Amino acid sequence: MEKLQPILHPIRTLFFLVFVGLLALVAAAPVVIVLSVWLSAVVTVLSIVVPLAFLGFLVWAPYQLLSRHSDVALRNIRRTAETFAEAMFLVPLRVTAGIGRAGARVVHGAVAVGRPLGRVLFDTASCAALSALLAAPIAFFHSSPELLVPVVAAIGGTMGFGIGVVRAWRDRKSRTVEVKHKTGPEQEVLAGRA
Repeated sequence: MEKLQPILHPIRTLFFLVFVGLLALVAAAPVVIVLSVWLSAVVTVLSIVVPLAFLGFLVWAPYQLLSRHSDVALRNIRRTAETFAEAMFLVPLRVTAGIGRAGARVVHGAVAVGRPLGRVLFDTASCAALSALLAAPIAFFHSSPELLVPVVAAIGGTMGFGIGVVRAWRDRKSRTVEVKHKTGPEQEVLAGRA
């Protein structure tokens, strides 16, 4: 198996890049749709709320100046202006930061779960493709080539699935052993929980 590593590495890299490209094409559309809907909803709400709130402030401020003592009125106007500014600028920033942190946690969890699964799927697909490519020249001389290539690809895919499962299990086991021997902040990084 060690002699095949120089041959398999470029093929695996090619299949990995194809997989990433396909994943980017498939995942980009829903992400763009969700972001555009969210952004349009925020812009719609702000385009209605901000002018009405500002108009309300412009009507309320003179009322405060006319009905209250000037010091109290100015204090109320200043406090209301600060609250308005906070509501318009700081609250959206805090909400956006919270959504960003939640999204980062979801992505991190998906990567932690998907990494072993991706390795298994990648090994399965690459071994099936490699087996089919190796069986194609042989199938040319076989009596039923339409049957030989899929059968060999299925056998290669099954072997690749087994290899992927063993490699994912071995990687997980080696990370667990490393974590047991480490102490401090590195422990979280090695466990995949940072």
